[in-house]
Amino acid sequence: VPHSIDGSRFWAILIGIDGYELDPLDGRAEDVKAMEKYLSDNLHVPKEHIQLLGPKESASPCDTIYPSRDNIIDALFIIIANDQTMYGDNIIIYFSRHAHASYYFPSEDDGKALLDLIDLGGIEAICPIDRDKRGSNSVPIPDISNRELNSIVSLIARKKGNRITAIFDCCHAGGVSRGSPEAGARVTRGTKVATLRGMLDAGEKRLGGNPSIMSRNWRPDLASHVILAACQNYQYAMAKKVRRKDGETPGYAGIFTESLLSFLRSGAYTAETRYVGIASYVHQSLHQTPVIDGDRKDARIWYQD
Repeated sequence: VPHSIDGSRFWAILIGIDGYELDPLDGRAEDVKAMEKYLSDNLHVPKEHIQLLGPKESASPCDTIYPSRDNIIDALFIIIANDQTMYGDNIIIYFSRHAHASYYFPSEDDGKALLDLIDLGGIEAICPIDRDKRGSNSVPIPDISNRELNSIVSLIARKKGNRITAIFDCCHAGGVSRGSPEAGARVTRGTKVATLRGMLDAGEKRLGGNPSIMSRNWRPDLASHVILAACQNYQYAMAKKVRRKDGETPGYAGIFTESLLSFLRSGAYTAETRYVGIASYVHQSLHQTPVIDGDRKDARIWYQD
C-alpha cells in the first residue's frame, strides 16, 4: 500500500457463491479468499471487520455464512446497525461468481401497474444461493433486485457515510441475454417459479417502503458508492482454471479479481491513483472491459484524503 491506511476503519462484506442447484460451479469461492487475504495482509483490516458469506465448503442453510437471500440482506443491514462502524469508515461490498447474472422483463401477466413501472427496460438482480427454492412459507425465494440493493447501500451511506466501494466480479445482467455463454463465463439461469413481482414485493417489504422501490420515480443513488464491475453490460465476466494450494485440486479464479488485486499490490498503485484509473491497469479484452462508475469515481482509491 503506497500510503498510510488505517485498516481498523475498514469493514467488508465478501460474498462468493458456488454450487447453485441448477448451475454448479466448482470454484469454491476462491476469489473471496483472495480478497480476504488482501484486506488482512495488505490493508491490515481486523478479522472481525470482515463478514464472509459462502467461502466454507461445510456451509449449510443454517449457517450465517450461507449466502442466502436473507443472510446477504442481513449482512448489509448489520453495517447500518453496528455502533462500531463509524461515520466515514471505508465499507467494501464484494460479490463474486454468478452473483450478478439475471435480468427481468415484465410480461403481460404481471399486470399494467408493473408494466408501467418497468416501461423503460428490465430490472437487474443478484442471485443468492437459495434462489427459486421454497421458503418457510412455501413462497419461492426471489433474487435481489438492483433497486433493493442500491436502496440498501444508499441507507448505509446515510448512516455511515459514502466511502463505500462495491466490487462485482460477475456478469453484468445484460450479458446473460446474449445467447449461449462463452466457456468460463460466470452466468446462471433464470428462475423457474420466483417472479419479478415477487422479487420487488420482497424488497419493498424488507425496506418498509423507505425508500419505495416500486415508485416510478425511483432512481439509483450514484453518490452513495463507487462501483467496480468486471465487464460491460453486453459482456461476460470470465474465470480461469487454477490449481488450489495442494497443487492438484482444480478450481476457478475470476480474471477481474485476480487482476485487480495484482494491481493493488503493484508499484503502479500510488497514493494519487483514482478509482477511475483502475480500468487502465486491470485486465481488459474484447470480451471483458471493466466498468468504474459512481459520482465519486474520481476519488483516490479507498477515499484517502
